[in-house]
Amino acid sequence: METLSRALKVVPDFYRRSLKKKTAHELAAWRDKKNANGLLVEVFKQTFGLDEYLQIKRISSDGQWAERKAELIALVEKAGQQEALARIFAAEKDRESLKTLLAKLTENDDEELRIIQKALRKEDPEASAEALKLLATGCLRHTGRDYYRMAADYLGQAKQILVKSGKKTDGLEKFIGTIREEYRHRPALQKKLKWL
Repeated sequence: METLSRALKVVPDFYRRSLKKKTAHELAAWRDKKNANGLLVEVFKQTFGLDEYLQIKRISSDGQWAERKAELIALVEKAGQQEALARIFAAEKDRESLKTLLAKLTENDDEELRIIQKALRKEDPEASAEALKLLATGCLRHTGRDYYRMAADYLGQAKQILVKSGKKTDGLEKFIGTIREEYRHRPALQKKLKWL
C-alpha cells in the first residue's frame, strides 16, 4: 500500500485521476506487487515523457535501476520514439548513445537533431556540427529567404562551434562549397552563404 501511495504522489495529476478510475481489482494487484515502479512504467508507456523517466529513476533502488533503465529504453526504441530517446540520452549525458542515434537520423528529424546538437555542443563539437549540417540540409529542402537564413545560421553555428573548440573546419567548408555549387541557381541562398 505504501509504494502505491508513493507512486501516486509522483504521478502527474492527469494520470493520477485516470489511475484512480481503475477497478478495485486492478489496484489490489498493484498493492500486491508493492511496486511503485510498475505503476510509473505504465504511465511511461503512455507518454514516453522525460519527467516520468526521471521519476522512475528517482524512486528506483540502485540495484533495480540498471535493469529498469534498459527496460524503459527498449520500450522507447520499440515504439520508435526517437525524440524521447534523444531527451533521455541527453538527460543521462550518454554521449555515445546520442552519437549512435545521430547516425540514424535524417534531415527530417528536426527536434531530435536540435536536442542532440545542444547536448553534444561542448563534449563533442564535431558531432554537434554534424547535427547542424543535417538541420541546414533540412532547411534547403524548402525555398524561401527564411529557410535560406535558417540554413546559413545552422552552418554558421557549426563553424563557430568547430572554431571555438579548435577543430578543423575543412569538412564543413567542403560541405558549404557543395551546397554553393548544388544550389547555384538560388541567388537568395548564395547571398546568405556569402558570409560563411
